[in-house]
Amino acid sequence: FKVTDHDKPIKTLNCKLTLRSNDMFLGSPFNILNTAVLTILMSKACGLNPGRIAISITDAHIYVNHLEMVKEQLSRTPFKFPSLRIDKKVDCWEDMLDLTIDDFKLQNYDSWPIIKAPMAV
Repeated sequence: FKVTDHDKPIKTLNCKLTLRSNDMFLGSPFNILNTAVLTILMSKACGLNPGRIAISITDAHIYVNHLEMVKEQLSRTPFKFPSLRIDKKVDCWEDMLDLTIDDFKLQNYDSWPIIKAPMAV
């Protein structure tokens, strides 16, 4: 984590994630979402604004048996980004321990139909 905007009343918390290996089709969406949620929670607990996430990947790969599914996903026009609402107050680390999935609400979320893909081993 890195705090920026030191000249502003409320500083910003940014997050850098480094991954040794990442399945770009199945793993990346999961990793991006989790990093964004963690950054939002940590910024709330620290009284900061959530900022940017940066991800570096040493071994980024797409498995051969996912190529057709990746092509299908790339043919889709992205929807507008949704927003995340957290229904419980998070003022410190301990507040995060009481959160449940029901405390998180995605607003204005649209999605394409699911693309099923086998897990590559």
